[in-house]
Amino acid sequence: PLPRRGGAAIVGAPAGGAAGAVLESGVVAMLLSGGGVLFGISLLLAVYASRRLGGPLAAVERAARAFARGQTPSPIQRSGVVEVDFLAETLARATAERSAREEERMRLAERQELVLATTSDAVLALDDAGRVLYLNAQAAAMVPAGRQPLGAPAAVLWPNGPLPSVIAGATQSGGGHVSTGFDPDLGRWIAAEAFRASEGTIVFFHDVTQARALEDALRQGQARLQAILDHLPVGVLLIGADGRVTFVNQHASELLGQAPAAGTVLRLDEEQPLLQGAVRQRAAGRGETRVRRPSGDVAFLRFAAAHLPGPGAGQEATVVAITDLSEERRAAEALRESELRFRTLAEAVPQIVWSAGADGRVDYVNPRFAEFTGMTSIDEAEPAGPATHPSDRDVVREAWERSLTAGETFVAEYRLRGLNGDWRWFSAQALPARDPSGRIMRWIGAATDVTELITARV
Repeated sequence: PLPRRGGAAIVGAPAGGAAGAVLESGVVAMLLSGGGVLFGISLLLAVYASRRLGGPLAAVERAARAFARGQTPSPIQRSGVVEVDFLAETLARATAERSAREEERMRLAERQELVLATTSDAVLALDDAGRVLYLNAQAAAMVPAGRQPLGAPAAVLWPNGPLPSVIAGATQSGGGHVSTGFDPDLGRWIAAEAFRASEGTIVFFHDVTQARALEDALRQGQARLQAILDHLPVGVLLIGADGRVTFVNQHASELLGQAPAAGTVLRLDEEQPLLQGAVRQRAAGRGETRVRRPSGDVAFLRFAAAHLPGPGAGQEATVVAITDLSEERRAAEALRESELRFRTLAEAVPQIVWSAGADGRVDYVNPRFAEFTGMTSIDEAEPAGPATHPSDRDVVREAWERSLTAGETFVAEYRLRGLNGDWRWFSAQALPARDPSGRIMRWIGAATDVTELITARV
């Protein structure tokens, strides 16, 4: 067989003449016969293509139109045509992806709705004009009676509370805005917060009436506590873990010489080592110290500190009570001076001089008693003691007990035995010493030798 080669046939004939005419007519007949065959083949191909491709392409077209309308297309059967099946598979994948995104969007919407429904805050979504596009159940419950919320401006629904100002603030600033105020239409205190979003404004608000009442009660309680502490006759300090005073009452300021100022934090003076030590040791403690005030005068103070554990590390504190010992110190010094004068005078007189406590127990006797009786024990110097004549003891004891009970002057005459064994008569008298309130503090007594007077009387 001859090899197949592409090519073209050219037939030439002379123009005119019988031969040319015959050849021309033959060629024309051949061409007409071949054209008919080609037309037939083309027609058969068109019918075949229409039947093989028309149905699948129509199915793809219908599916594409459904996809464009947002619907889910019906599944397309495989046609066996590679190009058509590729289009069908691509459309199926796009449909599946869109369905997955839609399901995820629905799940997110459900979660968002659940969050908005369960939150304690009322939530509004507003458009750029401030009209309500969405509100959760909490916000719907706070809509004044008789007002339709959806589509209405939020500033019209809640015209007198804090919402208009926070919405306007968020709209103008493009950021967040917070405000708290009383809404007379609702009869409640409302805390509101608004944020500018891409498509409008989001508003969160909630009722803080009870919280405000608790805050007011707390402030009133703190004010009452401050008033009580300021009127205590004891200074009170509260010292934090960092050693800084966070509270000082009026009396403590006066004792330390520091003027009280609300909200100030005072640092401990280095001249108060005892107070600083109590804070550093985090333990209870007591002590006395001398403090030099800014005015230059010196005060003697007693500190009693107690540690207060806190809820967390670094939140512990120390409470310190301060009392002024200056008057007590001065009184003690005056008492010592008075005692010194008393002893100096008592030891200079020739009489036996003694003193006793309020209970009648002798706590001092001058040297004259030991010089006369030879007894050195203070207990032996008590009225009706061992130096007293046995016959006089009962009378003296009854008189002494009667004076202690009634708080009246003690007067008695009795005999005391001297160092040489002789008995001599003494006239004794004791007076009660009282404090400004009239309470007996001690007894001061003296016994004078009256033997010659008694002998002369007899």
